[in-house]
Amino acid sequence: MNIDSIDLKTLRSWCELSRVALSHNIKQISGNLPASTGKMAVVKADAYGHGAIWVAEQALAAGCTYLAVATIEEAIILRQAEITAPILILSPYHAGLIEILIKHKLTQTISSEYDAAALLNDLETYLKTNNLTGLVDPIKIHIKIDTGMNRIGFQVKENISSELVPSVIKLAENGNLDLEGIFTHFAVADEPQKDFTQIQFEHFCKAIDKLKTKNVIFKIKHCSNSVAAIFFPEVALDYIRIGIAMYGWCPNSEIKEKLQLKPVMSFFSRISGVHSVSVNETVGYGQTYTAQRQTLIGTIETGYADGLNRHLSNTGTVLIKGTSVPIIGRVCMDRTMLDLTSLPKTRIGDKVLIFGQDKHGHYRDLDDLAEQAGTISYEILCGITRRIPKIFID
Repeated sequence: MNIDSIDLKTLRSWCELSRVALSHNIKQISGNLPASTGKMAVVKADAYGHGAIWVAEQALAAGCTYLAVATIEEAIILRQAEITAPILILSPYHAGLIEILIKHKLTQTISSEYDAAALLNDLETYLKTNNLTGLVDPIKIHIKIDTGMNRIGFQVKENISSELVPSVIKLAENGNLDLEGIFTHFAVADEPQKDFTQIQFEHFCKAIDKLKTKNVIFKIKHCSNSVAAIFFPEVALDYIRIGIAMYGWCPNSEIKEKLQLKPVMSFFSRISGVHSVSVNETVGYGQTYTAQRQTLIGTIETGYADGLNRHLSNTGTVLIKGTSVPIIGRVCMDRTMLDLTSLPKTRIGDKVLIFGQDKHGHYRDLDDLAEQAGTISYEILCGITRRIPKIFID
């Protein structure tokens, strides 16, 4: 919803989203790359909790020309919103989905001999069932290479998987398929001091070169996420996949400082109660916090049912008017307690910044909050639940 259509004072907790920040981040990430390098916006998991349709529309307006999702269901949601840009499904092909790929003109990842055989079998069945000799628009395919992540993909390390060449040739020989792309995924691109990214890139090039000897040429080669695009611009190739940095965050603080990333989403709550407790009184479920002094307690209307990670109990901090205050006791389902002793003038209704940036420029680093919770920023973003309204502020 738009900020002009709602009174923020009526909300217990909410998130504010900035189109300007999203556009800024995309520009900063691609700033040191050749103009010919395409940008693929990764909008899986509801665009890391930001809202896939909104992010996709804004990313395309900001210069991205391809979208990537994890599942076919995520792709369908974008098509139903009349988003016509190419969409790559990053997950392996599952039997029975051929008609959806054709109907919605989706690009499918093939990551194994099994994937390839399943797709070819489904395609043959589809053509026979519908009495067709061929498709009007070939299905676009991107080949996934596993260069060391050891997750999915044709294995290409010191040796090339025996499945790769015959599987890809079978796909290439089918006139109803367009082998548009080939890609891999880096494991430690945000740790440039390690040489593993370069090793993975060399393995990736080995796969490309091997297939080239079989006359299989790809129009789109991609391996870089947004962090790799900064630390390793020489491996950007035809496209980069922009993920977490597009949303304003990055586990590597050097990247955030260098690019001056801006948070696209900021999470707020309000103080709903203020009272004092005496020395040795306990706070919250399980009595996990004991006051060591006369303590001013503030309660906010945000809990783990809203997406505030329960591991922040007795460890996390939030901001009130730019001042950091600790979370005390266990994070509850619907609310959380804070130690306000350092801010005795805090009142019911005062705004609390959980992460992001407020209109006064106060900044709460999500990556720092995630570290306090023993997790990563991705998980916290994806964990914000539906009962938190998302407000577009620009």
